[in-house]
Amino acid sequence: MFQNRRKKTVFRAHRLRPSTMLLPPETGILDKTLQRLANISQPALLALGIFGYFYTVVPVFQKERLEEQAAKLELEKTSSEQQLSVLLARQMAVKEDIRRLQLERDKERARNLKLAYDIVVAHEREAAAQQKSAAIEERMQSQLKILDAARWELAILDFSSAYYFHRINAATSEFNDDMRKNTGGFISAAERVWPDPLDDLLSAVEVAKSKGNNRNDIPPSYFAELREIIMANRQLLQCARPDFESIRRSYIGDIDALNPKIEAELEDYIAKIRNDYEAKHQRVEITDEFRSSSKRSIRVGKEYEVDRRYRDKLSGLQKECDQKADKIIDYIRKQKGATR
Repeated sequence: MFQNRRKKTVFRAHRLRPSTMLLPPETGILDKTLQRLANISQPALLALGIFGYFYTVVPVFQKERLEEQAAKLELEKTSSEQQLSVLLARQMAVKEDIRRLQLERDKERARNLKLAYDIVVAHEREAAAQQKSAAIEERMQSQLKILDAARWELAILDFSSAYYFHRINAATSEFNDDMRKNTGGFISAAERVWPDPLDDLLSAVEVAKSKGNNRNDIPPSYFAELREIIMANRQLLQCARPDFESIRRSYIGDIDALNPKIEAELEDYIAKIRNDYEAKHQRVEITDEFRSSSKRSIRVGKEYEVDRRYRDKLSGLQKECDQKADKIIDYIRKQKGATR
């Protein structure tokens, strides 16, 4: 609108500037004045237009813009208030959840404290129970050791008694054997009952096992272990059996060799008797009966010496075999802590 005015004013100014028009002197001053005013009016109009633009159009535009922004802000405010209400509701819900969780946390903490206390008490009880169990276990082990030692004591006693009883029976049967009535019969008797340390000890184990089973006080495992120990040492129980036939022949030869000695000793004995009576100036008669009885006495003595020599030889060999069994029995006693 201000631009149109400016154009009209400029047009009018051009119309008032005729090139050939003559005016009086007063008119020339007016024209100059008008021309000056026209020249001034254009910047003034421009300034007024600018002033009007900034003080009328711009404020109106800014006002509308501000109103639009205000309306937008109002909408945003309303939306924000709604969101704020939602957030406040959520905040209250969160606070309630937090409060509930705190209560649960406190309960859980109290529960954990109680559990921790219970765990400590349980550990203390467990430690006490373990100590008590260890003490009981130690006492049980001690009692088991005592029981084991007592069982071994009894098992080895039964075992050794069975072995020695077997050897005593063998020796007794040797003395009671009818073969002893014959010359050299003790050699045949010794041959029949000659010891076999390995077999005799194993037989003694079976006898002791039978006793333990009858009493029901010694488990079979003890006798099984005894058998294992004996079998593990069987090389130490090897005992060579004498050549009884050779011993018997040698014995008979020594007995037969006694006859000349017996006759010579008999004659010496009779001669001594005669000399003793002659020294007393007495006369003595040597009868056949006296001669026979004296000969028997001399023979008994001579045969007894031969018997004793052979008996001592066989007894020495037998003792070597018995000592091997005795060593194993002593070894078992020592291993198991048994006394004699």
